[in-house]
Amino acid sequence: MTQKVNLDHAHMRHLLKAMIRIRRFEAKCVELYQARKILGFLYLYDGEEAVSVGVMEALSPDAIVATYREHGQALAFLECQTYRFSAHSMFDPQLYRSKEEVEAWRKKGPIVRFQTCLGASRLIKPEEVSAMETEVDAEIAAAVAFAEAGVLEAVSEVERFVTMEEVPA
Repeated sequence: MTQKVNLDHAHMRHLLKAMIRIRRFEAKCVELYQARKILGFLYLYDGEEAVSVGVMEALSPDAIVATYREHGQALAFLECQTYRFSAHSMFDPQLYRSKEEVEAWRKKGPIVRFQTCLGASRLIKPEEVSAMETEVDAEIAAAVAFAEAGVLEAVSEVERFVTMEEVPA
């Protein structure tokens, strides 16, 4: 059963802002990773923001499945054809595609396409997009400042919630 969704101005702004937030947050993560402030692996997602935003909008809070091993859930399969603009990870040299190919895909990426559609339909103005970008940049700056002001956990505490001490009866 398909339910028709009526997207009003506020909802469309919400969707676009969510995609912009994901893109800009990831860009900040790359910057922090390169500055060695994020350690370990960093897997990139830019170009695929519409998938996560769309799926999260479609799900109700109790419909999220934690793993593929969950039982008793009704699952649906979605095939989303996307193109990741960045390498799969920071260690991927991207020898399998050209810079021209990536640039061609960037020009038709989900944020560009949605923003262009909204603009052409007169559903959003350039100044609204600029305001969203400014708000998102402020959110990310505040999050980074909060994280940088924090204290690292003691090594003895790092694995505290990774496994259970006791198996419930």
